[in-house]
Amino acid sequence: MAETLQREAEFDVMRRREVRRGVAGLALSLLLIAAGPTLDGGGVLTGFVPVLILVAGLVVGGVSLASLVRSRFRRGQLTIDRDGVRLGDDFIPRAAITSAWFSPGAGRLRASVRLVGDGDRELAQVAVGSEAEANELLDALGLGPRQRTARFSAFAPPGGTTAMAAYGAFALGFLPMVAMFLFGGPGLVALSVLIWSVASALFVPCQVHVGADGLLIATRLAPTFIPWSEVAGVGYYERGVVVRRKEGEIRIPTAQPGRFANDYDRALQQGLFTRASQALAAYRSGEQPDAAARVARRGRAHGEWMRDLFDREGSFRVAPVLDDQLWRVVESPTAEATARAGAAAVLARTADESGRSRLRIAADACTAPRLRIVLDRTASGASEAAVEEALIEVEEEGDTRRGA
Repeated sequence: MAETLQREAEFDVMRRREVRRGVAGLALSLLLIAAGPTLDGGGVLTGFVPVLILVAGLVVGGVSLASLVRSRFRRGQLTIDRDGVRLGDDFIPRAAITSAWFSPGAGRLRASVRLVGDGDRELAQVAVGSEAEANELLDALGLGPRQRTARFSAFAPPGGTTAMAAYGAFALGFLPMVAMFLFGGPGLVALSVLIWSVASALFVPCQVHVGADGLLIATRLAPTFIPWSEVAGVGYYERGVVVRRKEGEIRIPTAQPGRFANDYDRALQQGLFTRASQALAAYRSGEQPDAAARVARRGRAHGEWMRDLFDREGSFRVAPVLDDQLWRVVESPTAEATARAGAAAVLARTADESGRSRLRIAADACTAPRLRIVLDRTASGASEAAVEEALIEVEEEGDTRRGA
């Protein structure tokens, strides 16, 4: 990671005050639009005042929406250092940036590096002229494909458990409406709308985490982790990105069904595709560390694996495993999960603050859920019992994959 990067750049910083003002304007717009017909007795708008209120609502809504989506790129000094990112007079601490990714240009949207904070809130965009320039910025931030997981908002893949739950909930939402036609009661329509709204919020959205070791589709039910070792390729389809595995493909929608893809949808689609392609290429270019086979479980019983794992002295047949060798295993996305977990557990016993920071970086680049728990616990200085408990989870996952 570069110590400091300075250059002239064009950037767009999202300010919370401006976003709140735009959202408040949209809320006021909806209130005014609803108030017009209400003041006119709920019928056709005939009075001057109700019509004026309706027009005012439409104008306020249009201005507020434009303020939220319009480009605010301006030119200034970009500085990236250990503390964070300075964009002109605005400063974003490193701790506030949880994810970043390259978004190729789409229509009127410029190619840029997007900085994302908690809750997938966009913090800023930095315009770039090429993918190479974007990678330079991401590496300086420590947020490149090999360094940190990138998160993308998407929709649950069709045919999966979560999508099927959504379809079931939508079907259930029709029952109150059918009951209204059969038995009366207009209030039942509101119940149908409520069921559909809750189902949409719970089951339709998902997050896609793209890491150095694989891709995690974090749906509400049954999240799916796909290691890069099982991926044949990544491509596009009309509504999103398709991940081609050896035993089939998974389609990840980045646009809602039936909606015409706009520039924002296309930018998200291209951003996810680009990051996944970069991570897959980086994975394939990596080499298996020499010590990986030594520390991987490889079918041994848990007790035997633990004894061999923490025997640092070696024997007359086998040379001792050095810390540098273990670090190469921990930081290698191509190493088997039990090897990375075991190496991290060994290093954690003697790790100082610098070592725990290094374990944290390895955890940030990992998307395999159970392996990430091990890396998180070793990085945070958890007890040996807590680390061993997480190691058992990684063992069980490995047994399940081998048996599948």
